[in-house]
Amino acid sequence: MTVADLALWFARPHPTLRSWVKWGTKPRGPRLQKILAELDTLEKLIKKRKGFPIPYEIGHYQRPSYLKKIRNGRDAHLPRLDPAR
Repeated sequence: MTVADLALWFARPHPTLRSWVKWGTKPRGPRLQKILAELDTLEKLIKKRKGFPIPYEIGHYQRPSYLKKIRNGRDAHLPRLDPAR
């Protein structure tokens, strides 16, 4: 996965994810629980090979919708930790 893919998965700005990946900055703040839950879900899907690795045929323009489909799929089970959003 690319940093851009991770930015889509976590719904965070690209520079934020780049700092997590490149410089090892750790996420913090009120959304930390949600981020950790999303990371746990991503790890589980990768281990189960549910949509990952992203097929080579998926082009640059199709990646966002492909990731959204996997993220919102029935295998994801992402918790709703901030119902106001």
